[in-house]
Amino acid sequence: MTIAQTNAHRLPTNRDEHWKYAKLRGLDTHNFLAAIEPTTTTTSAVASVLPAKIPELTRVVLIDGYFSQHLSDPLPQGLSIKVKNTLPDNKKTRSARVVPQSVDYYFASLNSQHAAQVFEVRLSTQTRYTLEILCIATSGNSYPALDIELYEGATLILIEEHLNATLETFTLTNLSVMLTVGADAKIDYTRVQKQNFSAQYFDTLEITLADRAHCQLVSVASGAAASRSTVLLNHQGTNSALQWQAASLAQGAQVNDAYVRITHSAPGARTKQMFRGIASGRAKIGFNGHMQVTADAPGSSADQSIKCLLTGVEAEANVRPQLEIYTDDVRATHGATVGKLDNNMLFYMLSRGIPEVTAQALLKWAFIADVIAKISLPLVREKIQQSLSAQFPGGAQE
Repeated sequence: MTIAQTNAHRLPTNRDEHWKYAKLRGLDTHNFLAAIEPTTTTTSAVASVLPAKIPELTRVVLIDGYFSQHLSDPLPQGLSIKVKNTLPDNKKTRSARVVPQSVDYYFASLNSQHAAQVFEVRLSTQTRYTLEILCIATSGNSYPALDIELYEGATLILIEEHLNATLETFTLTNLSVMLTVGADAKIDYTRVQKQNFSAQYFDTLEITLADRAHCQLVSVASGAAASRSTVLLNHQGTNSALQWQAASLAQGAQVNDAYVRITHSAPGARTKQMFRGIASGRAKIGFNGHMQVTADAPGSSADQSIKCLLTGVEAEANVRPQLEIYTDDVRATHGATVGKLDNNMLFYMLSRGIPEVTAQALLKWAFIADVIAKISLPLVREKIQQSLSAQFPGGAQE
């Protein structure tokens, strides 16, 4: 069964404005079948490659989108988690949720048809939890589906990490996340994508912020041969706040692409957006940051900073900041730059006896350090620094 047969929506192509720089080759003939439920053998293999556990986090493990109770921690009292089986016996497709007829929702709709389980997380009013969700892809297709809701005054620290069970196996991950942050609720959300270089990765993240809700989101993408993130966020409530930071690191022939649309739909909505990308070798990075302030959102603010660094002769970065404003009562700034390593700084470091490889690594690390510094949990921040050390030899440690 090909992609054209599984979904009424049209497959995105590079002719679509928001998909110009994504790597989509071969998807028109790919078989987007539902993932097979992991066996005991598969679960044992995954257990052997899981990263070390961070003590202060409750760990949840999804294997190809299926919840693994064996590898997950017992849940703390008051945290409501429910696994909804949507493909009984893996024989029939559940009814897709209603999504807009748009290429931006294509993969979300595809996920809703083929995800065998939806992992629901509910935080009751005025509660606080820390949670780690590990999404492990083993082979073929993987459809993790997360539905997260914070009720009034709740606080969640969430770490979401995407890995492969092996270094060589081809996988295609199609993740769908629906996040609702209630009134006066807060989420500190760190997303890490470091799948192997044989993988293709697509995700759709839909976020709704209620009155005075606060979302701090840090995203670090350094894996997969080709990755594409679609983020659709709506400031639905008054005086909601978003701090959005992302780092995209591409090397070799990797292609990393992202489209982020942030809509300010209520008065006093605030957004601070920062994107940092480093393309090495023949890698390509694409980023389209679309900020919209509607006529119903006076008093809003939207700050956008997009910067990319090219460190390879054939490296490429395509960045596009967009501001779409329908009210005069707004404060908005934006800027985008693409450049190379600062030769003056490099010369200065070399003149002080620092080896060239280390000097370059230090400059690269400094370029994304503002993003990594926003990760609030020290142990998580250190873990990510260590995982990036191969791309910054000598730099991350310094």
